[in-house]
Amino acid sequence: MPMDELAFRAVFAVFGIVFIGIMLLLFGRKANLRAYLMPVAVGFLFGLFTDLIFGTYIYSFVMGGILTGYVLREPGKWIPRIRAGGLTAALILAYVYVPNYAYILQTPLAAIMDAVLATGVAATSEQVLVTFLTYLVMNSLIIISLVIFGSIVGGFLRNLIKPIAKKEEEPQKTAA
Repeated sequence: MPMDELAFRAVFAVFGIVFIGIMLLLFGRKANLRAYLMPVAVGFLFGLFTDLIFGTYIYSFVMGGILTGYVLREPGKWIPRIRAGGLTAALILAYVYVPNYAYILQTPLAAIMDAVLATGVAATSEQVLVTFLTYLVMNSLIIISLVIFGSIVGGFLRNLIKPIAKKEEEPQKTAA
């Protein structure tokens, strides 16, 4: 018995929500959100805007991870870099997959199946769903790995290239 349209959409939507939720829970659990908010937001926005402007996809996200690792103020520690990179990757996955989910969820299952049949492959709706979900998982693992790698590289760059620290100006004493 072939999968009906409602089941196809429900499985696809629930999978996406659960996958991104697990990412946020895994990397954000017991994290000091004040310490991570600015680096993650800066890295995500940089990756988002460079992807929108230059259309470089993966390279933009790696650069966002590098910026996340550089802005994070945890010198020489790996776990905070991995955590910040994972949170940035979760936001990037939401940015990448929300349009995909919106497109798939608004397209009738018959149109999706017709597009698959037009390629010359006879597949059931279950096989198409498994193919979509496999692609999403594999693509997600690549993006997560590269953003975390970028975050670690950004941390090493911060250690090599120290940011200029603001010096407090002391009031000059006037000799009277």
